[in-house]
Amino acid sequence: MSLKPSFSFQYDGKPVTVDTTQSTWQIDDALQVTLCATQYRDVNACEWRLVFENHSDHDSAILSDIWDCDILLPFPKNAPRPH
Repeated sequence: MSLKPSFSFQYDGKPVTVDTTQSTWQIDDALQVTLCATQYRDVNACEWRLVFENHSDHDSAILSDIWDCDILLPFPKNAPRPH
């Protein structure tokens, strides 16, 4: 398993796309996003969290629709669906 976190969010009403080969992104002068990730190779798993920070002296634009685990999971056709 290769570590490739998948997440998405909107900033000022616009979708943000980032290169997940990096761990920190400066979105504009007010918003910095940092990905903190750990891979557990012995159990073929990973965990991650996003840290949103404003290092400016003014308010950032609005963050919305934050999906910190934006993935699709395939289920067999007749499998019970999670709620």
